[in-house]
Parts: sequence; C-alpha cells; structure tokens
Amino acid sequence: MKSEWRQYSEWVDNFDNLVETQDRAKLDHVLPKELVRSVLENSNIVVFRAGEMLFSSRRDSSNESLPASKAFEMFGGSVIEDVFERGSVRVSY
Repeated sequence: MKSEWRQYSEWVDNFDNLVETQDRAKLDHVLPKELVRSVLENSNIVVFRAGEMLFSSRRDSSNESLPASKAFEMFGGSVIEDVFERGSVRVSY
C-alpha cells in the first residue's frame, strides 16, 4: 500500500463509525482514481449489465457480468457509487 493511502485504510477500518456519525468530510471525500482502480482490480466485485442498465445484482440469467474495475473504467466512479446505493443505474456508451 502506498503511504499516501494509509489514511484511507484507517477510514475503512472505522467505516461503521463514520456512517453512524455521518462524517460527511470522509464519506463524501473524492478518492484518488489510482487507489479506487487498485482496490477494484484486486476485488471480486461485479455489476451486471443489461442493455443500458447496470445492476448491483443479477436480474436475469442473460445479464452480462462485468467486473467493477471495468465498469469503473468505462463509466466512472459516480456510476459505481450509484449502482450500489440505488441498485441500478442507466448508463450511456
């Protein structure tokens, strides 16, 4: 882990408290893209694509599984955030 990312590790370790206290400065902080990319590439997180929709869970057996790292590269971080907060999001190519 890069030394400049250490603070984020502490935030993750204390995530439940951040949510409980609604620490907006940390919860709304824009993370470095390189950090997000690294975390997603080393995770098993996937989203599911059906046409112009992304879902946080498979809705149909025909939905395409898409690694979150690829979705991040294709659509950006706000789309990833929205799909996991709302369950689905419309995307454009």
